[in-house]
Amino acid sequence: MTVDSQSISRIALLVSCQLTAYGLELLLAHGLSQKREFWHLDSLSGVRRRLLQHVDMLIISFSIRQSDWYARLLMLEALRHLRPEMPIVVIIDDHIPFLLQQLDALRINGVISQHDSLNEINDVLTQICVERRSERYCLKSTLAEQIDANALSQRLSMSELQALRYLLGGHSLQQTATKMQRNAKAIIALKNKAMRKLGISHSAELVVMRSMLENQYRQRLSLAKSFIAHRMPVTVSR
Repeated sequence: MTVDSQSISRIALLVSCQLTAYGLELLLAHGLSQKREFWHLDSLSGVRRRLLQHVDMLIISFSIRQSDWYARLLMLEALRHLRPEMPIVVIIDDHIPFLLQQLDALRINGVISQHDSLNEINDVLTQICVERRSERYCLKSTLAEQIDANALSQRLSMSELQALRYLLGGHSLQQTATKMQRNAKAIIALKNKAMRKLGISHSAELVVMRSMLENQYRQRLSLAKSFIAHRMPVTVSR
């Protein structure tokens, strides 16, 4: 079955690998009775301009090694509010549990691996463009085999976020332990557990994720303060 839908005529491609982008274009254009427009974009600013022109579908690639990967995630979050019904397909290059969790929360229509075959990619695109399946999260082939049942439900604890925040802020292991009133071994354990949840194996990758982790820490802290405020008894001054 070819990917054919008259309702999806303009597709934006923000894909880092040009070969992959043109391969997707050929796949999406095959067998169509009407010509479909493809806009190859090379920046987030280009995406924003095109979205204002009512793009029917967005295909975007993600890599934890990209300097703008977190900005791409924030852009998708904004896009979901502005265009909640627009199909979005994400291509990722590795199994990153945290990223998959975020994409699931954003109701991304399809997630595929750049290592998938053309037939597997075509299957995802067909489900989204032709069959209009109600499932909001089509995970295929290579990725589906790597993800365990709990991968999408894992999230960093407040202690893990706090430890990473101190370490990424320039504090030493011992300084972090002192601030958190724990020993150094406990801090190492928190860091290692957080990295497993994030799906990364090198400390250098944490630096790339610093802004995202800081944002998560502030959000969780705000929620905790709000919860405490609602639980505190109201005192009436006389």
